[in-house]
Formats: sequence, structure tokens, C-alpha cells
Amino acid sequence: MASSSTANALTDAQDSLRMTPLFQALPEETLQALAMKSHVMQSGKRKLLFVHEDPVEHFFLIRKGHVKLFRESEQGHEVVLDIVSAGNIFGEIAVFNEGLYSYSAETIDDSELIAFPAELLGTLVREDHAFCQTMLTYMAAKTLAKEKEIETRALQEAPQRIGCFLLNLCADDATGVVTLTLPYEKTVIADRLGMRAETFSRALLRLQKDIDLTIKGAHVTVSSVEALRQYICSSCAHHGLCQKSHAISKLAEDS
Repeated sequence: MASSSTANALTDAQDSLRMTPLFQALPEETLQALAMKSHVMQSGKRKLLFVHEDPVEHFFLIRKGHVKLFRESEQGHEVVLDIVSAGNIFGEIAVFNEGLYSYSAETIDDSELIAFPAELLGTLVREDHAFCQTMLTYMAAKTLAKEKEIETRALQEAPQRIGCFLLNLCADDATGVVTLTLPYEKTVIADRLGMRAETFSRALLRLQKDIDLTIKGAHVTVSSVEALRQYICSSCAHHGLCQKSHAISKLAEDS
């Protein structure tokens, strides 16, 4: 008979899967089967989880913390592909990549992860037509988001890219003055935005001058969310499609 702690862990894993877009339509028995094969991982800061082209064993769901996905060149230069936050999954696409991870993964801070066998995910893709369709839609959405990000980087100057990062930290109903807490170190933010540390520092200073910002450690106070939106969205090709921008703009119009 399973212990109370084991039963709670299985329930937590099942509930966490149910809340992710990729798995939310699966029947309970399938979620339970995945949960039963899962295990919880407690990882400290900067823990390497797997390396690019390692054989895939698990995909992961983040319960707490952040995970950096990256690749390294032969010269040791690191390119950050994404920073994944709590409630999201990573490593799932590897089932389509000849069973190899297409990037390396490392925790940024103290993190709690749930590891699920990639083999079970592969079986679902092969045997469940509806889930296969969901997986294709999910992958297409991730590809489109990455294409938008590449286009935005090409169009926006460095201060605007930092501003866009800050805007995405704001609540959808944010107006006027807001104080934000940066989710991780500024060096990691710079890496995520594709900037060198010195470029990030200069761009942040310019952003402070262009938009009234107050920065104290990990806390950033924005004097006007509406002004921040106008500052960054003027050069973005997707401002009309951006849910965050649209929500804040609508609130400003209604106030």
C-alpha cells in the first residue's frame, strides 16, 4: 500500500500535468500512468540536468524555480535559447530528435522539478492520434513564438528589448506605477535577451533616462506602465497581436 507522502506526490504530479496545455486534454488514467512513473527532483542553483545530444531519458515539469536551456559552441561560447519558469515543461521535443536532447539544461536557482519518462511520451505520440495532433499544434505554437522573438530582436533596440521583458512581468491589469521583482540575476536576463553584459548595462541606463525607472537591486519601479508600453511597442511588428500590450492598452483607454 502506497504511503501518504507517495500518494500526495502522485496526486501533485498528476495535477501539475493537468494544468499544462500539452496534457490538459488527456484522460485521467493516462495522466495517472505518467504520474506513477514520475519522480520529484530537488535541484540547487546551477545544477546541470543534461547536456546537448545526451540520450533522452526524461522530460521535465518545473514546480519551482527557473531552468536555462542553452547550447555551447566549440569555443565555449554559450547561447541561451530560453529560460523556462514554473508551470512549464522542457525536454519534450527530444522524442522527435532521434532520441537526443537538442540543448543543454541547467537550473538558475533552487528548483523543484518533476521528471517523467520520455518513453511514455513517445508511446502517446505514436498510439494516440488526438494527442499527436495536440503535440503538433503545440510544437507549431512554440516555433511561431520563436520566430516572433527573432523578428522582434531584429527590429527593437536593446533598451526596448529590456522594456519588453519588463512589460511581460507586469500583470495584465497593471496601470500607473508598478514595482516589479526581477525573476533572476541581471546577467541571466542579458543572456536571455541575447546581449553582452556591458550592452545590457548601457541599455538599462538609457531605458532609465527614456522611461522613468527606479532600480534598487532586484526591484524595478516603473512610473507608468502605459508609457513603457508605448516606448517598446512602436518598433514591434507584433504589437497588435501581443496579448500583454493589448490588455494594458485597453485598460488605459477605459480609464
